[in-house]
Amino acid sequence: TLMRCDPHIIEHYNKYRKERGGQLQWIAQSAPEQGDPVENAKLAADNGAVAIYFHGGRSDKYVEQGRIDEIGEIVAGMKKAGLLAGVAGHKLETIRASEEAGIDPDFYMYTVNKVGYLSTEPDEIGDFMKNVTKPWIGFKVLGAGRDRPTSGFKHAFEKGADFLCVGMFDWQVRDDIK
Repeated sequence: TLMRCDPHIIEHYNKYRKERGGQLQWIAQSAPEQGDPVENAKLAADNGAVAIYFHGGRSDKYVEQGRIDEIGEIVAGMKKAGLLAGVAGHKLETIRASEEAGIDPDFYMYTVNKVGYLSTEPDEIGDFMKNVTKPWIGFKVLGAGRDRPTSGFKHAFEKGADFLCVGMFDWQVRDDIK
């Protein structure tokens, strides 16, 4: 599962594990309001996460500001915390800049949907991502409920996503699972 790495989520996750046990593995989304993303990675590692990725909105902003080297330092620090480390983005330029700078994430998280919901360059995504060797987890694939799973999932995989992170509203779960 994928969860934000903040005290509220961790409290509920630890309560779940204490009451239910199990082997649930989770990928942490760095939580910008928690401060230093490397410290956030340490918190995630201490609470059982297997991976963490640098928040897409922050990654996009760092690239816009020419701070790509800092993304590399963050990814390296996340790895030193003992986790697989990724870079997320809502703009293809974020992934492109990471690749060009030689940043070595273990995976990418990138938005991909047909409806243009927080996803840029929809026609360029597939062409660029087919040459990226890192696994790509597509997210926002249903465009916040603006697309159907049969269409949104197909589109994301056709564009080259290796995995999907699918957010759903409670009223969508039944149809989306079908």
